Amino acid sequence: NGIISLVDLGLNHCFAGLGEEAVQWCDGLESYYDTSGDDVSYGKLTFQPSNLNNAGSVVDELSLLLTAGRLSTESRNTIINAYQSQGNNDDALRIAQKLLASTPEFHSTTLFNSKTESRA
Repeated sequence: NGIISLVDLGLNHCFAGLGEEAVQWCDGLESYYDTSGDDVSYGKLTFQPSNLNNAGSVVDELSLLLTAGRLSTESRNTIINAYQSQGNNDDALRIAQKLLASTPEFHSTTLFNSKTESRA
């Protein structure tokens, strides 16, 4: 998905990214995450939260920027737990951005009401 590729690799066309053409693989990248010195990115995400060591603060900042603060408690807690389970701050921020971009709140412009009953 383009958003996942944007978080991981920056703006480029590799791995179904959001660049000028979508391709599944790119020559020149030594590995999926190693984009140092690559010549296929048009730009990279450079957001740095105010306190990378506080998962709740990071998720709240991302929520404010990407969902206008509408992130549900359930989604927030899921993202915080995933953030805390990562080995380093770079990986933690990347997983938080990807998970937040997969929430219903990111994909809507109004409040999301979760329902427990099944659809007919």
